[in-house]
Amino acid sequence: MQFHGGGSFESRLASAARAEGEARSSVEVATYTDLDKLVDLTREVDLELTQVSSGRFQGRTVRASLGDVKMHLSKLSLTTICQGEVSPGHAIVILPSRWRGELRWNGTILDEPAPIMFTREYIRRASDLELVGFVLNLRTLKATAAALAGVTADEIEMPQGVIRAPRRLIAAQVAAMVELAQTCREDLSLCDDRDFARRGEHRIAMASAELLANLHGQAAAFKPMPVRKKRIAQLAEERFESAGATPVFLPDLCVAAGVSARTLQYVFRDLYGMGPIRYFKMRRISQAHDLLRRATPESGAIKRAALDAGIHELGRFSVEYRKLFGESPSATLTRAPD
Repeated sequence: MQFHGGGSFESRLASAARAEGEARSSVEVATYTDLDKLVDLTREVDLELTQVSSGRFQGRTVRASLGDVKMHLSKLSLTTICQGEVSPGHAIVILPSRWRGELRWNGTILDEPAPIMFTREYIRRASDLELVGFVLNLRTLKATAAALAGVTADEIEMPQGVIRAPRRLIAAQVAAMVELAQTCREDLSLCDDRDFARRGEHRIAMASAELLANLHGQAAAFKPMPVRKKRIAQLAEERFESAGATPVFLPDLCVAAGVSARTLQYVFRDLYGMGPIRYFKMRRISQAHDLLRRATPESGAIKRAALDAGIHELGRFSVEYRKLFGESPSATLTRAPD
């Protein structure tokens, strides 16, 4: 498999943990094995995270406040699928730096690091991903970009995914973001310095606005998720959610999405890297995992968690659970949470 970036994921995770030390007032540092912790830290995005490769997940996230700009430095092990929707009034810039194998963003496969900008929903699948992310005020970003481009804010088109633009249009701005992130990573205490935070906020805000201004009129540089494809996935998702703990079969999803099984399979493989039945099965096993992490160890707790997650083939549940999470349901139940 291709791996973008050097060194093992575990060694970089351990190195980061040693270097970062204690969190300070404007910085939150979290090492976790529960994907829900990342949900808690990413407050400007409504996230649904699903583990789809075998093993025990490990993650580390640094969230730093640079004035109104929030910076995230994250390292996520294994293969995860993330569905997110940005809360109104925010824009997100993501700079993925390392990953193993294939990184999909709204169906676009990245073969090398590239900036990603968006303000709405997205679907991401990646393995052993490391990234830098910035959360910005959307209104301010568009107003600044419009001023730089000599147009009105209404004329500024926001990207909704991977930016594929000539290097001359984006290189300087991306380099400025990466440099600031690296400076903060090496010394998190800088984020508590008001002057540094103010300069960092201005630098990221201007780099993002310049990037957006440079892309004005370059519609080919960024393609949003195709509307029909997004709608098909959304309708299938809504059918799955409405089912609760009852079984959902492929014909149910096809009827809800209004497409054939072949089309539904194509859309899900393009966006999620797997078919719809397998993806929703992983979602239910992950839901059972979340329930077990929070359950009281008592008789019947495992069966109850499985049924509440919509898993009715109890004979296979433990086998598939162990295969995905690297431990039995009872081990999760009795292990103390992070």
